[in-house]
Amino acid sequence: MSCVKSPRALGPNGVSTVIQTNHGHVWTVTAAQFTAAVAKDYHIQGTAQHDHAVSMTAADFAQLAQGKSVTKVSMVGAGHTHTGIATCA
Repeated sequence: MSCVKSPRALGPNGVSTVIQTNHGHVWTVTAAQFTAAVAKDYHIQGTAQHDHAVSMTAADFAQLAQGKSVTKVSMVGAGHTHTGIATCA
C-alpha cells in the first residue's frame, strides 16, 4: 500500500500522528503497519503515568492511503481521553 500524497517508499514512521492535549503519550504507526493495513490497537503510554489505546481499522488505513486524515478518540485512561490525528507522511 502506498500513500497518494507520497507514493515513494515510506520511512520507518510512515504515518504522522498528533495527539491533542498531550502530556507524554506517543502514537507510532510504522510503515510496515501501514502497508499491512490490518486492524490494530496502539498503546500510547509513552512517558505518561497512564496508558490509553487507539484502535485503527483496515478502513482507517485505506482512508490514509487515499491521502485523507484519520481522527480517533483513545480509550479512557486516568479518567480522560485524547483525540489523535493520523495523516500519511
